[in-house]
Formats: sequence, C-alpha cells, structure tokens
Amino acid sequence: MATKRLITCANCGMSKLSFGDKYCSVACMNEHRAKKHTEAKLQEDGLNDIERQLIKTKGERDIFVRRYQELQARVAEEDTFLERCIEHLDALKALPPWNPPKRKYKFTKQSMVLLLSDTQIGEKFIEEDTGLYSYNLDIFKKRLEYLFKKTVLITDMHRSSVPIDDIHILTLGDIIENESIYKGQGGYIEEGVLDQFFHAIEYISNFFRSIAGHFKTVYVPCIQGNHGRINDTSRWYTNWDYLLYRFLESHLRDIPNIQFIIPKAWWMVHQVEGWKFYMTHGNTIPRYMSIPWYGLERMDGRITKMLQAKKIDYDYLVFGHHHNAFDWDSSHGERICNGSFNCGNVFAAKELALSTRPTQMLFGVHPHIGITFRYKIRLDASDVDKE
Repeated sequence: MATKRLITCANCGMSKLSFGDKYCSVACMNEHRAKKHTEAKLQEDGLNDIERQLIKTKGERDIFVRRYQELQARVAEEDTFLERCIEHLDALKALPPWNPPKRKYKFTKQSMVLLLSDTQIGEKFIEEDTGLYSYNLDIFKKRLEYLFKKTVLITDMHRSSVPIDDIHILTLGDIIENESIYKGQGGYIEEGVLDQFFHAIEYISNFFRSIAGHFKTVYVPCIQGNHGRINDTSRWYTNWDYLLYRFLESHLRDIPNIQFIIPKAWWMVHQVEGWKFYMTHGNTIPRYMSIPWYGLERMDGRITKMLQAKKIDYDYLVFGHHHNAFDWDSSHGERICNGSFNCGNVFAAKELALSTRPTQMLFGVHPHIGITFRYKIRLDASDVDKE
C-alpha cells in the first residue's frame, strides 16, 4: 500500500507529506508545469521584448485564474458545511428541568461512572461480510437505548442502599465512524460523515438528556478518537469527535445539570470522588501479536514519568479503541479498556482475527475505596432482554 512521505515541493518549496516525488498537491504540479510551459515559449527564437512580455503576462494570468477558481471551490464547500450546521442547530429543542428525588441513606455517597466509546456511528456491515455479525445505524440506536435503560436500572438497584447523585460519563472517542480513515472504508459506511455527524448530535444528545433526568449532576469529560480525524496534517483536535462535543455542549446548554469538559489535548485527568482517571482514546497503545498487554505496560509507565514533570498523577488509566473490554491491576491502580458497540468490524475480523461482544463499562466509585461494584453491559442483549 502506498504511503505518504515528507518531500520538498518543486513549486511552492514547502515541506509536506505527499504520495508523489516532487509536488505536495495536484494544484502545485499543474502550476509548476504551466510555469515550465511559459518558460519554454520564452526561449523560442525570433521573439521581441513585447512578445516575450506578453507571453510571460499570459502565463502569470493563467496561474492566478487557476488559484482563484480553487479558492472559489473551497469557499463554496465551507459555506455548504456551515449552512448544514446552522440548519440543524435551529431545530434544537429544550427539555423541562428535572427535580431529583429525595432519599435518606446510612451509607457513604458514591458516584456512577459510565465509559462511552467506539460507537462508530455510520458504520455498516452485514453478516455476509464477516460471516459473524451485522452493524448499522438501527442497531446502534437500539443498543444506545439499551445502555440507557441498564444504566438507570443498575443505578436504581444500588440506590436502595447507597446514595448516588452524580454520574460521570467518560467519553473516550470514535463516536463518528468517518469515511476516509482506511482504504475501502467507503464500502462499509451507511452514510457520509456529515450525516453521521448530525445523527450523532441527535442520538447522543437525547441519551444525555435522558440520563440527566435521573441524576443530580452529569459530568461529561470528552476525548477525541482517531476515527474522527479530518486529515493527517492538521492538529489533533481538528476532529469530528471534538466538533461533535462542542455542538453537544451548545445543544444541551439549557440542561443545567450537564457539565462538559472538552480539552484540545489527546488526554486529560478527571476526578471522581477524589480518585483520578487518566483518559485517552487508546490508539497510541501498540499491539504485539494482536495483544495490547505489553504495549499498555510500557505506555502506562511512560505516561506516569511524563506527568511527574508537572506533578500530575492518576489512579486509573481508562481508554477504548481496542474494542475489547478488560481491566488489569497495576501498582498504583488499574488499567481499564472499554468495549465497543459493533462487535468487531470487517477490518478487525479479517486483518486481526478479532471479534468480541459489544459492551460498555459501568461502575461505582467510593470516596475512600475507589471503584466498588462494576458491570460490563452487553449491548447485544438488547435483542432478547425484555427486563
């Protein structure tokens, strides 16, 4: 498979990643060739000074016309994107405020933590593609509704003995599937990235609104995933996930008990009942023989050393990306990997021979003990569970 490499463009002189050998883009290639063509004409014999100046001026004019046309196309594309965004923002509706129930307890208050990641909204494959599973927008919606129902059910079950007012939804990225992350991805998506984006606003915001009706405060710290990246050369937060989080924050500003925390960095440390959770998407944790254990051990140690320079520490390292839910003890806490919504797509099944049940992690956090009870919510149970 062809890979990009760093070159110095023969036209603009800038160092950029490119598939070619000389030019950073097709536009630069065409412009350079036009200049060469003009220079060749100027070398012809029998031309006087006026004819040479005319040839040179026409060549420069053609280059400026081409640049102007390219800028017009880019402006039209950005205007279309903004119009789509504004159109959907105007349709947002507010929900009535929620009054939390009053209860009396004899045990120490705890907080709920839900890990939300790897929903891959917009991905589509059928059982014939993998020989194993199917996934599409309808399946995602059904599993998201099931996740809400089970989160509330489990919380209410524990509230019979433990006061639980707050929930922290650690959102770990890859909410958007995108359409150009890997070669051939276009064959396994149900809709383009813009439609994925607006469906994500609709469904995820409804999920948060519903959750807010059952808790005093909903904290939503957010990290971007690798599937959300818009291109390979922009900053990390030039990302569909980051844009989605900002839209959700604006969309839900009428719900006073929802608080978003949206850093531009690829990581953050979020506190729950005094316990520190280091959040990252997990795509920087390498696999060896399809297993992330060794890579996770090294990454945890290197992150710890890096943060020591700023006197930052953490108790739990939480991430997603690997589509395989597990927890692993460490000397200072735990490493916790969240599951996914899609079981394992065509790439994972074919290239890595990996497939797991779709799950998301839910657990309680005690101010003196840390994580207490925990649940691995199996989302495919939404097809048969009637409770």
